[in-house]
Amino acid sequence: MAPILALALALMASDVRSVTVQSPPPSAPAEAQADPDKVVCRMKPITGSRITKRVCMTQARWDAWSKQSDAYLYNLQRQATLGMPHVQGQLN
Repeated sequence: MAPILALALALMASDVRSVTVQSPPPSAPAEAQADPDKVVCRMKPITGSRITKRVCMTQARWDAWSKQSDAYLYNLQRQATLGMPHVQGQLN
């Protein structure tokens, strides 16, 4: 019990301002460094199942798919906010 109390008192007495946190240097985003023609495989969940499916596409295609799905979701949320009917569409 005494060592724990001594440690607690030492920590309380230490100067908190003297502690500095060093952050890693900023790096370029992973997407900017990625080769657009490199084939990337990801495991995608199957709706209604615990099994995942391996999907392979080029990095450029993954980026395009991501932008397309983000735009679709944005429009869906925007239309719901405005009280407009949902647009019927598919993601390719």
